[in-house]
Amino acid sequence: MSEFSQRGYDAEILALDILEKNGYEIIYAPEKIKREKNSSRFTKKNQETFSFLKKKVGQSVMPEINKNEWIKHFEDTRDSEDPSTIYYIEGHYQRNIDFLKNGKSLFELSYVDIFCKKGNDYYIFDIKHKTFKENKNLNSFDVTNYEVLNYNKIFKENKVKLKIMVILGKSGISYYRIFDWDEFTVPTKFDPNTKHRTKIKLKEGFDISKLKTI
Repeated sequence: MSEFSQRGYDAEILALDILEKNGYEIIYAPEKIKREKNSSRFTKKNQETFSFLKKKVGQSVMPEINKNEWIKHFEDTRDSEDPSTIYYIEGHYQRNIDFLKNGKSLFELSYVDIFCKKGNDYYIFDIKHKTFKENKNLNSFDVTNYEVLNYNKIFKENKVKLKIMVILGKSGISYYRIFDWDEFTVPTKFDPNTKHRTKIKLKEGFDISKLKTI
């Protein structure tokens, strides 16, 4: 794991503290679960929470390019697999192929950094981390095609509130601000079904003076 990726995961833990101090009740936080000793996403409690989240958000959308790549991966693996292995005998690879061809999505809700509640509203947070030193263009944020498709879906359906928290590190001090998805613009030429990633930016620019100190 790269140092930058690790700091991104650390930012998710920092975001939990920010949200709790602002009155949010944390319901599901994959990175926190991953770091807790003897904890697993597959405990009964965490599975029940994940099922509740999935019910609130609905079926995830998988980009066509990702779906086709995974179908080819499973087909190639199936065709090269020893027929005596348990995966082959039980039809593991073929089930995944059928699953994808029937419009289902792998990696359900993998774009969710934090699921929480405040008042009567439920929220999904995506945490974006930047450093003043390493990022020359602060108003540029990496997103995957998976995020773009599903964020557009969530925002349109409005069953849960979708928020983007940007955390900026500068001279040893961390700052943050929470934005709505529609405050960002996605490149008009970006097709999430044919491209894996793109960069989005805030429509009104990234004004550092409006950030809050953590």
